[in-house]
Amino acid sequence: MEWHLAQVNIGRLRARVDDPLIADFVAALDRINALADAAPGFVWRLQTEDGNATAIRPADDDELLAINLSVWESVEALADYVYRSAHVELMRRRREWFERFSTSYVALWWTPAGTIPTVPEAMDRIAQSITTPSSVWGAQPEAAPDDVLVTWQQLVALHRQWHSLTKELKDAEQALGQDASEASYLRLRDVKARLSKMEGTEALIEGFGASSGRGVRSL
Repeated sequence: MEWHLAQVNIGRLRARVDDPLIADFVAALDRINALADAAPGFVWRLQTEDGNATAIRPADDDELLAINLSVWESVEALADYVYRSAHVELMRRRREWFERFSTSYVALWWTPAGTIPTVPEAMDRIAQSITTPSSVWGAQPEAAPDDVLVTWQQLVALHRQWHSLTKELKDAEQALGQDASEASYLRLRDVKARLSKMEGTEALIEGFGASSGRGVRSL
């Protein structure tokens, strides 16, 4: 099965979309969205007939909460657009237009190719990411762009490893059912041990978090 990467991020605007305070942000939307549409690896993005998602409110009780929801072929494709294109210009000015969140506001997950995520599903993913341990530095609001990118890459790698081990576990269980030998049992125990080690694994590499001012942990 082929998988694509879904991403959602939310932000609370400092004013309504027709307020001069965020006029520059609104004026740049068509250009930046067109850039996304033409980006290599782009699959889909949430939008209304106006070509953007500013009219969509993910929370009924918050008229200033905005949502960005899209699907990409890979984490690399998404990262290239977010951090290596003119999109960076908007990111540098985001504090002018959006309030600072005290919790996580981004979620990424794999979805079967051809599947379009819904707003409720995306908001559920955000809610789950808020419970992410604080040790995952790139999930926090103060994380620098370089650390966020590293977090994405590391968490995606961990997810792929988990998915591979889960499949291996099913194969090992089936093999043990067909051949109750010591070799089959040892194989199953080995897979379970590797899965157990992945529980609570942090996305850490040497120097991770330094761009955000985080002290380097000595292992």
